[in-house]
Amino acid sequence: MLVQNSLKFLLNFGTVTMYLGYSALTDFFPTMTVGCTVDCDNDACRAAQSKHRAKIKSPEYLDKKRVEKELAAVALLEELAMPLHNANEWNIEVASGAFDESADAVEAKRTSPSQQANQTLGEGIQFSMPKAEKLDDATVQTYKVQDTGAGLEDLMSQLQGLNARGAK
Repeated sequence: MLVQNSLKFLLNFGTVTMYLGYSALTDFFPTMTVGCTVDCDNDACRAAQSKHRAKIKSPEYLDKKRVEKELAAVALLEELAMPLHNANEWNIEVASGAFDESADAVEAKRTSPSQQANQTLGEGIQFSMPKAEKLDDATVQTYKVQDTGAGLEDLMSQLQGLNARGAK
């Protein structure tokens, strides 16, 4: 991550993170800007701080930042003006009012999911698991995973056999 951050800084792209930590307890990467304190004991640090403050207040620096901001705004406007995709090989288009709900869509919401499924499936096609709000005990027993009584060692050897076949 340090190399990636260094490349972003050197090549001037992306967002350079000034501080990146890691909290293993929460699996979280906090980011923050860590700066020098005004009360630093190091003379070189205090001198660098005052030099930096003078630099960012200089008219040249402020002009440079203003120009960069204006160029970024122009580039953003140009990007927004361009079409999202240049090629449309399937001639897909968005029609106005395409997302309005029709009377049929409102009626379809009133029917149960199993009725909707039966309406949309073609003849001879059915779901492998019924789409009912509640399942009865017979259906659960039919589709549940059966206990084979195999021990852990048997399952491990079966898994190794599958991995060996998959590697070939």
